[in-house]
Amino acid sequence: MNQDRIDQSPADSSGKQTDVGLNMLDIMSLPDDLRKLVNWMMRQKNVTLEEVAAHTGEGEEVVRTQLETLVTQGFVQELEEGETRRYRPRLAPKQRSKLSTNIWQNLE
Repeated sequence: MNQDRIDQSPADSSGKQTDVGLNMLDIMSLPDDLRKLVNWMMRQKNVTLEEVAAHTGEGEEVVRTQLETLVTQGFVQELEEGETRRYRPRLAPKQRSKLSTNIWQNLE
């Protein structure tokens, strides 16, 4: 495959690709082993299968299954860089506060 992105983001109703991602609450709902893996991946930015296996101490087949699960559930995006597959977490951007900038004046 010569694609940069293997896992495409879901399309919205207009057919446009979206990169909404997941929030921290979504990650907290994962089983412990997958949550720890996603947290580690967030600090690494993007990783290979071999790097995940080295970090977890698990075999590559176990790690491949975990990564496939995370990709399917939308927690992780699979990328192809040349002949190397890399994985990175798909997180939603932090939401800006919708509170008025003059909140303290309005509360008085």
